[in-house]
Amino acid sequence: MRRSIVGLATLLLLLVSASVCRASTPTVLYNFCSVGECLDGSHPVGDLVSDENGNLYGTTSAGGSNNLGTVFALCAPGALAPPVCAGSLTYTEIVLHSFTGSPADGATPLAGLVYEQISGNLYGTTSAGGSGSCSGGCGTVFAINSDGGTLTVLHNFLGGTDGATPKAELLEDSFGNFYGTTSLGGSGSCGQGCGTVFTLNPGSSTYTVIYSLHGSPDGANAVAGLAFDSTGNLWGTAKNGGKANLGSIFELTTGGTLVYTRSFAGKTDGANPAAALAFDPAIGALGTFYGTTEAGGAPFCSGGCGTVFELQPHTMGSPAYNNFYQFTGAGPARTGSAPIARLTVDTGMGDELQHYVYGTASLGGKNTGACPSSGCGTAFLICPPTISCPVIKRETTLFAFDGTHGANPASSLLIDLSLLPQSHENTRFPPPGRPQCTSNCIGTGQNDGENGGGVVVALTD
Repeated sequence: MRRSIVGLATLLLLLVSASVCRASTPTVLYNFCSVGECLDGSHPVGDLVSDENGNLYGTTSAGGSNNLGTVFALCAPGALAPPVCAGSLTYTEIVLHSFTGSPADGATPLAGLVYEQISGNLYGTTSAGGSGSCSGGCGTVFAINSDGGTLTVLHNFLGGTDGATPKAELLEDSFGNFYGTTSLGGSGSCGQGCGTVFTLNPGSSTYTVIYSLHGSPDGANAVAGLAFDSTGNLWGTAKNGGKANLGSIFELTTGGTLVYTRSFAGKTDGANPAAALAFDPAIGALGTFYGTTEAGGAPFCSGGCGTVFELQPHTMGSPAYNNFYQFTGAGPARTGSAPIARLTVDTGMGDELQHYVYGTASLGGKNTGACPSSGCGTAFLICPPTISCPVIKRETTLFAFDGTHGANPASSLLIDLSLLPQSHENTRFPPPGRPQCTSNCIGTGQNDGENGGGVVVALTD
């Protein structure tokens, strides 16, 4: 189904804006639930992904023909491909698939998609549905072409040692294999399992659990995806578990050998990481990871408002951890709380903000519009301490979500315009289809908007 929202004039406005988004103006590109009974989807939680034509793809956790979520395309004005988008004169939403639940194709996708330029395929996970021993299904891994067509289930999670309830996006290596996490299942000291790390070959649908979390000391409930470092090892976060049951960071070889783990201690150290790590290979001898914790940090919020940290691997000894920013909650001049989305690193060549970090906080901010006392969330730009910062010294709030332009962002920021073609040959950094946010930042608000179902929003100067 098609639904036109923003005209060609908006596209031209976005194209002429060449500088980075600082104090940003929001433009809603699409309001979900614009179709009766939310057949177009509602409540986008996962990251957006873009193709080489500027079209956006994502998932909604609810809505669709069965209210179990959708895979959607938001076609860019003037897009020449794929055929389902060709000829769109305005931003146009197309539902590529409505999930049907258990025991079929999955339900409630909470993660973003991976886009492969050569095949045009989109890959993702659902947190429920499919088959397996869980009530309502244990979730699936799926593939669908960006031009629509039949969705293919590549794996049904079975629960138990097989893993269950994946909530994170997949990570693709240079050979086309995927790595991912499940928040439950596996083994360990947790009642329903502490979660797993798995690999999947989409061609053969060969699925292997390479590591099961144990709760302590390596963590439990991996709700976020994985990232590669410069040596090809996998790094992830677990929201719970660890030595203090406040979450952890872990490093694995692709064969599943645990190399390193760090437990969060709460308060100023941070607690409960809910987002995947972002990697900048150019900072530090072996690159630098950036991440967030949902809690801990400044005490303006119950349990802390959340933090931003960096972690630099070393050839000898433990990585250097530095918690360098603490969010300040909700209210005038407050910067947000509860960051749960992956950060985005600007790796643009010659950019005045090169190696700065962008992100979203799901709550807090200055309580504009109809936001509750907890705030509607923020989008922010921050300078890590390991680089020279001539433009912005610390954190700058780009935009405080206000309900009208969405609320409670749970996804990262990306740039939809000025795309460079993505190659399947080197997908470790950045992930394919996820160009870095250097001018027009685009993200989602999982709630509110014109119809209460969330939005896709662009932030421009």
